[in-house]
Amino acid sequence: ENSLSIGYEASNIYTEMSKITAASSGTTIEVAAAGGDFTIDNTDADKKIVMRLGSDDANTDFEVRNNSDDVKFSVDGAGTTDVKSLSLGTAGELTITESSDDITIKNTVADKDIIFNINDSDGGGDTEVMRIRGSNASVGINTSPENSSRLHVEDDGSKSFTLLLESTDTDANNGPVLALWRNSSSPANGDDCGGINWYFETDTGSRHLLGRLRSEVNDVTVGTEDTRLYF
Repeated sequence: ENSLSIGYEASNIYTEMSKITAASSGTTIEVAAAGGDFTIDNTDADKKIVMRLGSDDANTDFEVRNNSDDVKFSVDGAGTTDVKSLSLGTAGELTITESSDDITIKNTVADKDIIFNINDSDGGGDTEVMRIRGSNASVGINTSPENSSRLHVEDDGSKSFTLLLESTDTDANNGPVLALWRNSSSPANGDDCGGINWYFETDTGSRHLLGRLRSEVNDVTVGTEDTRLYF
């Protein structure tokens, strides 16, 4: 009869739990309103549950939709998977969502980090390369960022440089630029514009300021702006 009803009997009463219906448009497996969860259970540890997809990667072979018929999950014949949003962890600690073509990666637990690791054969295998700290919204490359820094880059001594700014432009006027911008809503004469500090580690293990280059605004008036540099 184009359909199969699956249920159970109790006290001579038949309760439908699910049904399989065939039509010219395809086959539908539906869980009835009185039904519970629809579970596919493989109790044999040596066996797999297999869903085979067609070989045409131009067509979607598997879809999961909501009640509004919006596609939330799909797989095509080439194995390309399209997911509207993704939640990972026992309590959804990591979420990846899309909105207006923007992608948001978020650790939903307060003050917890997002850590990026690689398998580095030179560095001894599992190696942390970047950490985004949740407690102060800072980024550490090759290290866990200290609380006073928004960006903390550490060189372990195996590389010849810690920070490299490279320009491949052939224009004679477009070399690499390190820009320090004091974007103040109330600029005043004597404001510190920024600087470069040199530190070293003392024999007691403390950090000490060895030298610095500092820029200070001398005049913030438009047309007569100038600055002084301190070494």
